[in-house]
Amino acid sequence: MPDTSKDVRFKNNPLVTGAPKIRFYAGVPLIALGGQPLGTLCVLDRKPRQLRAEQKRALQILARHVMSQLEMRRRIRELSGAKK
Repeated sequence: MPDTSKDVRFKNNPLVTGAPKIRFYAGVPLIALGGQPLGTLCVLDRKPRQLRAEQKRALQILARHVMSQLEMRRRIRELSGAKK
């Protein structure tokens, strides 16, 4: 979302009209291995802006890295629980 104040879905949102006055939003879904959505990795700014293609790719790579870490932690908990 290059400029939240110009989008009908967001322009009246209290986070856009008041503090922290968010003007830019970019998000990538965090999807578990089974396809279950867990949340979103977001980038916010108080200034309108556009993401370049390489920035979009970097955000997607970061989201995959976050999911890898979460899956690894889940698996470690699962395995350590099985040993008890």
